[in-house]
Amino acid sequence: MNVRFGSAADVACPTSGGSTYTCSGANAATITINANNAAVSTLAGFSITAAGGDALHITGNGAISYTDANASALTAPNVALFIQSTGDIALGNPGSHSGEIVGLEALLRWRHPVHGDMSPADFIPIAENAGLLPSLGEWVLSHAMADCRRWPHLEVSVNLSPVQFRHVDLETTLRKLIAEYGVEPSRFVLEITEGVLLEATEHTNLTLDALRSLGFRTALDDFGTGYSSLAYLCNFKFDKIKIDRSFVRRISRVDISRTIVQSVVSIGRGLGMDIVAEGVETEFEAMMMTKLGCTELQGYYFSRPISADQMTQLLRTFQPKRPASAPAAVRAATTS
Repeated sequence: MNVRFGSAADVACPTSGGSTYTCSGANAATITINANNAAVSTLAGFSITAAGGDALHITGNGAISYTDANASALTAPNVALFIQSTGDIALGNPGSHSGEIVGLEALLRWRHPVHGDMSPADFIPIAENAGLLPSLGEWVLSHAMADCRRWPHLEVSVNLSPVQFRHVDLETTLRKLIAEYGVEPSRFVLEITEGVLLEATEHTNLTLDALRSLGFRTALDDFGTGYSSLAYLCNFKFDKIKIDRSFVRRISRVDISRTIVQSVVSIGRGLGMDIVAEGVETEFEAMMMTKLGCTELQGYYFSRPISADQMTQLLRTFQPKRPASAPAAVRAATTS
């Protein structure tokens, strides 16, 4: 098993089970753990700390956790905002779908001194353990509101982490930023994941209501992962549903994925929600998801995440994506 470990270290720790923790070399980036489950369990509570302060911990049940000494660097200029576009795609009816970019999403990246640009999936647990999520989330909102003035006709989506969503100062922070940047909240979509709804309380609905009362739109992000439930669409009001990329990947070969997408689209649109397909990369996927009823698409098909300056340039030269009609493969897949 390989575990990423960001600092230089020379460690060799033999155990009673004959297994060894090793991390060697001046620029070691991994710790290689040669241990069966029994041997790992004998190391409950064991930690390795490297010269730079990074640490590896073995918990009582054998789980491994990693503490990054650079967590305190999760502030500007070590974090950066990347922008990815969302498009409205034409499919046989150009009058209803323009093929234009209609929205943007602000995506956070951590410029780690060892590992380079890291996505939120890699560093959000580190930030959460370090208690940095509220301030980091405010940084993202602040920069998204500042940057949005470059694109006055596009909506901008920003992710709210569960910690940020539940934070007592969220509404106050949003009011402050609205006043500071003079933006229209209706231009922003605040995205939350299903994890927030797993612990649904009265506070969940009150917070969603508060966001809407301020003028923000809301989206349920990554729908279809974890503990998805169509009941979420009925019990909580959102303006958008974002279907997870895993469905897009399987859409051409797994009938049940198409059935689920069609159900989500039917319920969502019946409740007045827009349906966004995430992770769309190819023209086939774009046509397929639109044929199933999605109203917006996001993914490499329109653009990769790029800097705000690069996005401004892209928007100047972007040509609408307007396929004339669905190919036979799409028609066959959606009617089979």
